[in-house]
Amino acid sequence: MSLKYLYRDKDLIAVHKPAGSVVYRDGSHENVLVLQDHLKEQVARSIFPVHRLDKGTCGVILFALNAEAAAFFQKLFAGRGIKKYYIALVEGAIPKQGKISEPLMGNKDKIKKPAVTVFERLKVGKIKGKEVSLVELRPETGRYHQIRRHLKFLGHPILGDTQYGGSTDIANRTMLSAVCIELTIPKTGKKLVIETQPDQDFLKISSALRGFEESNST
Repeated sequence: MSLKYLYRDKDLIAVHKPAGSVVYRDGSHENVLVLQDHLKEQVARSIFPVHRLDKGTCGVILFALNAEAAAFFQKLFAGRGIKKYYIALVEGAIPKQGKISEPLMGNKDKIKKPAVTVFERLKVGKIKGKEVSLVELRPETGRYHQIRRHLKFLGHPILGDTQYGGSTDIANRTMLSAVCIELTIPKTGKKLVIETQPDQDFLKISSALRGFEESNST
C-alpha cells in the first residue's frame, strides 16, 4: 500500500491517513497500519510526527522530515498557528452554527482546560429513518478527543463513535474526517492549504443525505 502524498517539501510531508490506521506505534495497537513506520519505508528516510489523529479518523496528517522542522511544527500546533477543518456525520439535527466552549479534562493531567470548537451544519436529512447532520468543525484548541467529546456534550455524537455515545446502526467506525489544514510559515510568509477527501465509506454514507433540504430548526 502506498500512502497518498498531499504535499511535500524539504521539511514537511502531508499524507492522507486512512481510517483504522494509527499515526505512530505506542504499544496499544497491533495488526494495524502504522503511518510513521510505513511512510519511513516509502520515503526511505526518518520522519517525525508533529500531531495526531485518532485511529477511527481519516484525513490530512503532517510529518516533519527532520528534527528541527518537527520542533518548529509542533510549536506551531501548540501555539494555535494552524487552522484545522473537519467534517463529521452526527446524530440528530445539530444547530445550524455555533461555538462549543466546554472545558475538557486532559487524558493524563486530569485538569480541565479551556476548549473551543466552532461548527456549521452543512446538511441534514435521514439515513435508514434516522435523522443525521453533516457538519463542518474547526477546533480552536487541541484538547484530547476534543471534537468527539464536544459533540457528545452537545447531544449530537458522531455516528459510529461508541466511546462517546455514537451508535453503530449506520456506521461501524467514527465518521470524522480531517479535510483541511491551513498554515503560514513565519520564516517565508508562505501560506499552505492542504486538503483531502474523506475515505470512501464516509462518502458513501454521507451521499445518502442527498435530496434532503436544509432544516430550518436551530
